[in-house]
Amino acid sequence: MSDDILPSMNPDNFTVSLRIRHPSIDPAEITRTLGIEPQHSFKAGETRRAPQGQRLEGSYRESYWIGEFRELDAGLRGVVATEAVLLQAVVILRRSQPFLSRLQAEGGTVELFLEVVGTSEFNLGLSPQLLSLLARSGLAVVLSVHAEAQALERRKTG
Repeated sequence: MSDDILPSMNPDNFTVSLRIRHPSIDPAEITRTLGIEPQHSFKAGETRRAPQGQRLEGSYRESYWIGEFRELDAGLRGVVATEAVLLQAVVILRRSQPFLSRLQAEGGTVELFLEVVGTSEFNLGLSPQLLSLLARSGLAVVLSVHAEAQALERRKTG
């Protein structure tokens, strides 16, 4: 039994993404700098839109960008240790540390977003080495757990 995740956890049941919020940055600058294509983004001041694309009242108050570390999944199939995925993500992001620090200094937030789907029991263990790297990187970690039915419904609408 792994210390990180119980055997019922499958590598397909979790994703690791980078989530950035910022008062005004153009999401295209984030994409260019990090070299990661976003799954979703919008710029402060743009007209709000529903998940299906219809225009809504008002405009976005801040810029938002989220990009999944898809390339990690292929290389880590069969490795169910969440820490390995997080560690690889942190190593990739360290190359862009000055940019991420700038975003934070300008009032933005930079988070590693770990989403777990369709499992009711799991353990998440983070080594002192990973915690130290996260602290030095200034990256927060957000854990979001969804029942399978909730995740399927959420993906249909957004």
